[in-house]
Amino acid sequence: MVSTEQVLARAKVQRLKVMQIRMQYQVFLRTKVNEIVKEFIVNRIKLRMDAAGYNQKIIDGVDVGFISIRGKEIKIRIISEYFADNGFDVAIAMERGTKDHWVEPKDSATITAIMAGAFTKKQALHWKVEGKDFFSKGHVTGGIPAHRIVRDTVSEFGPQVKEKIRSALAKWRNDIINT
Repeated sequence: MVSTEQVLARAKVQRLKVMQIRMQYQVFLRTKVNEIVKEFIVNRIKLRMDAAGYNQKIIDGVDVGFISIRGKEIKIRIISEYFADNGFDVAIAMERGTKDHWVEPKDSATITAIMAGAFTKKQALHWKVEGKDFFSKGHVTGGIPAHRIVRDTVSEFGPQVKEKIRSALAKWRNDIINT
C-alpha cells in the first residue's frame, strides 16, 4: 500500500519535472531546431550549391537566419546571401534568377582616395574564358536562370525536419518525466 506521504512526494517530484520542462522548453527547442535544420536543410543546400558550381562565398552565406517559436508554431528563416561590392545580392540572383541586364565598370573609390583626389573610374570590365582575356566598357549580359535550390530543398526536407523536431521534443520531455 502506498502512503499519502509517498503519493505527495511523487506528485512533488512530477511537479518539479513539469517546471523544469517549462523553464527549459524555449532554449531546448530553439537549440534543437537550429541543429536539425542545419543538418537536414542547410547542409543539403550547401551540397547542392557546390554541385551546381556556386561560388564558395555564396555557399558560405547560407545559414539559419532566425527561429521564431510561438506556442506550437515554429517559423524558421533560411538565409542565403552574398553581396557584390556594389550591393547586388548575388545569392538571391542565383536563387530567383535575373533578366538580361546592363553591366559596366564601377567607380573604384574609397573615401580616403576621394579626399586625396585619387577618385578613378574603372575603364573596362575584365574576365577570362578558357584562358583568353576579354574586356568591355559595358554590355548587356544574359540573365541568370533561377536555380531555386533553397526553395526546393526546404520543400523537400521540411516534412522530415518537422518530424525530427517532434520526435526530439517528445524524447526530451519523456526523458525528464521518466527519470
